[in-house]
Amino acid sequence: MALNAGVDVVIDNAETVVSGSGLKLELYNADVAGIALPAMQPIGYSMAPFSTERPCEQQDRDRVQAARVAIKRDVARRANAYGQAIVNHVKNNGTAIISVNTVCGRMSNPLQANANIQPPASNVLLELQ
Repeated sequence: MALNAGVDVVIDNAETVVSGSGLKLELYNADVAGIALPAMQPIGYSMAPFSTERPCEQQDRDRVQAARVAIKRDVARRANAYGQAIVNHVKNNGTAIISVNTVCGRMSNPLQANANIQPPASNVLLELQ
C-alpha cells in the first residue's frame, strides 16, 4: 500500500464536508472537534448578546454562519497542508525494520514446498513507499 495523505478537505457554505479522506480528513475532524464555534441562535432569540429590544435577526444568523464556515475552512486548509507535509516527511525520512525474529516468506534452499524462510542475519532497513 502506498502512503497517501488523502483527498483535500473541502467545506461548503452549509458547513458540510463535501470532500476529504485519509489523514487530511482525520486531522480536520480532530481539530474541528476541539473548536468552540459561535452558536447559531434562532431568529427572535433575546438572551445575551441579544435583548428584547434587539433580538436575533436573519442578518445576525448570516454573519454567524459566515464566521463558522470561515473557521471550518481555515481548519480544513491547515489539515490539508499538515496531512500532506506529514506524509511527505514520513516518505522521505522513514524506514521500516524487519527484525532478525521476523519470518519474511515461504522459500527454502533447495526449494521445498511450504518450507519457512530463514530470518535475515541482521536488521534490514526498508524504504517506505
